[in-house]
Amino acid sequence: MNQISRCPLTVDLDRNEIRVGEDPPRQVRPKVAELLHVLAGAWGNRLPYDRICLRLWGAEGGNMRSLQVFVCGARSALDGSGVAIRTVFGRGLELVAVSARPLPRDGDEADRLADDHDRKAEGAGYGAARRHREVAQAYRALAAALRRLGRIAP
Repeated sequence: MNQISRCPLTVDLDRNEIRVGEDPPRQVRPKVAELLHVLAGAWGNRLPYDRICLRLWGAEGGNMRSLQVFVCGARSALDGSGVAIRTVFGRGLELVAVSARPLPRDGDEADRLADDHDRKAEGAGYGAARRHREVAQAYRALAAALRRLGRIAP
């Protein structure tokens, strides 16, 4: 399959272009398109580095330095798009949607957001539940920091 669409990203390998939502298509290098195609196929799930290298270069494999060059190119192509490549240190990469949601202004708001993510984690699959719990934990840490500061965030 030479085209894959994972909301909101579409990767077209025949044209070496990506499209995010309704934005105009962006031209990318062929290997960057391949990398984004591989990551989009596993949308929101971590892919180990060795599996990514196997998909990009086959049995002869590439190396981590080459992969990092193409990851940098892919990140540049995705810049400002609402989609990002997340590095799971030492374990692999995942393609995720990012939000421009403003930070909570006080500890109570951060706690409410944490509770929302805890509720979402209860009904989600393993990967999504893990991410919701991580976000809830981050919001709780933010709430505690805001309370320690005793002031409202900017």
